[in-house]
Amino acid sequence: MGVMGQGLVLMVFGMTVVYLFLWLMIVVVKHSSRFVVKFDYLIPDDPKPKRRAVQAPAASSASAATVPMAARVSNKVALEDDPTNFVLMQAMGPNVSGVIGSAVVAGILYTLCR
Repeated sequence: MGVMGQGLVLMVFGMTVVYLFLWLMIVVVKHSSRFVVKFDYLIPDDPKPKRRAVQAPAASSASAATVPMAARVSNKVALEDDPTNFVLMQAMGPNVSGVIGSAVVAGILYTLCR
């Protein structure tokens, strides 16, 4: 199996793990919401809604930089072991598939929860 085949296998595996984890999270949240409703009377309603805090731009850019940074760290560790071992593209495969899978599942959740 060539490098492209290994990348494809890693991508499919990464997307499957992300999808299964998010599916499990949906099931847990759905069942926990049924449980929490029983204790709704304990929490008084807030008469006026609170303003949402504005997210700092640095936090947004930091979260967007985590995907390539994780691949760089993996590549650095591989290069320390063997200086001819360049695994940056193979390390990006699971990261990108996780981002794509998260976006797909987020769209599905948004559609289901509207």
